[in-house]
Amino acid sequence: MQNHNGDFLLQSALPAINKYLSEPSSNIGFFSSLFDELARAVWNLNSQHGLAAFAHLYRALEKLSFAFPLYHARQNNSYMRAYDQLKKYFKGGELEFCSNFVREILGSEALTATDKRKLKFSSNLTTHQNAYFTDHQRLVSISGSDELEIQIVNVFDFIVTLRNHYFHHLSGGNFSLDSRVIPYPDDFFLAPTNVGLGLVGVVFGKMIVDAV
Repeated sequence: MQNHNGDFLLQSALPAINKYLSEPSSNIGFFSSLFDELARAVWNLNSQHGLAAFAHLYRALEKLSFAFPLYHARQNNSYMRAYDQLKKYFKGGELEFCSNFVREILGSEALTATDKRKLKFSSNLTTHQNAYFTDHQRLVSISGSDELEIQIVNVFDFIVTLRNHYFHHLSGGNFSLDSRVIPYPDDFFLAPTNVGLGLVGVVFGKMIVDAV
């Protein structure tokens, strides 16, 4: 919940979160591991270690990529509805499975379907970085000299694509993001990590709302 200033009222949400996590089938071990990765991402983000923060964020996304859709589907009382819901997500691999789930759960309400987030960088985007986001990251739009804009429903795919382009330094026909384009990764990856953590919070919150 939020107050009139838009600030989150964490205390008002705690009973629902505690109920969600304390159910017998809550898989507390899974959530403990997930929250550990998220905590490490937040700690590194606050310490300005952008590359490490991004790595832990991505580990968290991989951790939840199958579990969140399956966990959410259990809210259906009908086997056939749960089956049909999950079948819609199975169109590719594990990450695509989660991508379809994110688009489904966030695209079902106008508030989350139209939610846009800013990626604010610590310095102006270079010519090469502008070219990268224009040519290889069509999910974001350049909204200023040091700023990008993205819809929250697109953040999961954006993070996965950015990870693939940077950490897979491929040769040949596949695109690879050269370190010369991102010479200071600790600074660069702060903004993507921040918006990625926002996505996890929105999806988790929507799951709680659907469950209580």
